[in-house]
Amino acid sequence: MFSKALEHWGKNIPIRDCVYQFYTGLKLKAEIYPDTIPSLIKLKNNGYLITTLTDLPTAMPDELFKRDISILLPYFDLYVSSLSCGFRKPNCRGLQMIAEYFNVPITELVFVGDEDKDRETAIHADCQFIQINRKNRTSETIFNLTELIEKLID
Repeated sequence: MFSKALEHWGKNIPIRDCVYQFYTGLKLKAEIYPDTIPSLIKLKNNGYLITTLTDLPTAMPDELFKRDISILLPYFDLYVSSLSCGFRKPNCRGLQMIAEYFNVPITELVFVGDEDKDRETAIHADCQFIQINRKNRTSETIFNLTELIEKLID
């Protein structure tokens, strides 16, 4: 994508520099909620393995996104992105990689997500799905990660 855009400028600009400048300029920011870290700690203390499966914007390097969520990385046993697994959700390849990495059946995974494509991914993988919806509490969703703890541990 970026190489095609640079072709028309007729300048020898390193693609990596262009990509970093583009995504840095967008000033994208991951929102980390107050219940996130305490919930991750409680899950870890109760023996849960924690991974992340995220879709990155097209051509965005993992390093840029990881920098934005660096406070969370110590709590993850594995980080998987659309870039590292080669597929975007709802393709379930990322969940397959997670199951293979930990040598567990994919059906034992619990996938927590906030988008319809997360649900579709879990369906394709035949694993449990818990939808989080921080805007509208419903009987089918959890409102925050504290409610996840209540479902899994308490």
